[in-house]
Amino acid sequence: MPIHAGDRMVEWFFADRWYNIFEHHAVGDDRLKGWYCNVTRPALFTDSPDGLTIAADDLALDVFVHPDGRVQVLDEDELAALDLPEAELAQVWAAVTQIRALVQGRVAPFDTIRQME
Repeated sequence: MPIHAGDRMVEWFFADRWYNIFEHHAVGDDRLKGWYCNVTRPALFTDSPDGLTIAADDLALDVFVHPDGRVQVLDEDELAALDLPEAELAQVWAAVTQIRALVQGRVAPFDTIRQME
C-alpha cells in the first residue's frame, strides 16, 4: 500500500495497548486504503508548552488490515532481529491477536470494513 503526498491519515494511540492504528485514505478521492497497525510499546502522552507529545517505541512488527477485512502480518524478520525478551514477545503477539479480534468483531475503527464481494 503506497503512501502518497496528501493522503489523509487518522491516528489512534493507546497508553494501555501494544499497538497504534493509522487509518489511511487516498489523496484524490478519500477512498479508504486500509489500516496500518504498528506493534509498539504502549504510548506515552506528555503535556508540554508546545502541546501534547505522543511517543511509542516501534517494535518492527506491523499488521495491515485491508478495507475488506483481510489481515496481513508484516516484518516478522525485523521483529526477530530485535531479540526482545520473552515477556515482550508475548505482548507483541498478544497485540496481533487483539487487532485480529477487533477486525473480526468489526470494532471501531474497523467497523467500516466491507464484506468481500
